[in-house]
Amino acid sequence: METLVNVAGVNQRKPAEAITEEDYDWVLEVDLKGGFRLSQKAGHLMIARGCQINVVSLNTYCPLENVLLYTMSKSALGQMTRALALECGNGDGEARLGDGLAIRAIWLGRLCFG
Repeated sequence: METLVNVAGVNQRKPAEAITEEDYDWVLEVDLKGGFRLSQKAGHLMIARGCQINVVSLNTYCPLENVLLYTMSKSALGQMTRALALECGNGDGEARLGDGLAIRAIWLGRLCFG
């Protein structure tokens, strides 16, 4: 395996006070935990070389109204990507992140295995 592209993302548009525990679990399970598990499992298959691309959102940098959970999960995914780059030996912390609203992606370097 040479490339993993994680584009999973769900959203629950609600004001913060209306968010239920089920909403929270669903969004964070898909958007964040799913990305973590994919990165973890794929990493074992990509030891020699490869890259991972995690698609985040403009909400990471400029949140919209009523998308708190989505903003939280995609922000955490971006930080996870940077932390994995450091952990996997890319000492400058560069990572590949893409923006869901501009899928052409922002290439910042190789993540981990290259």
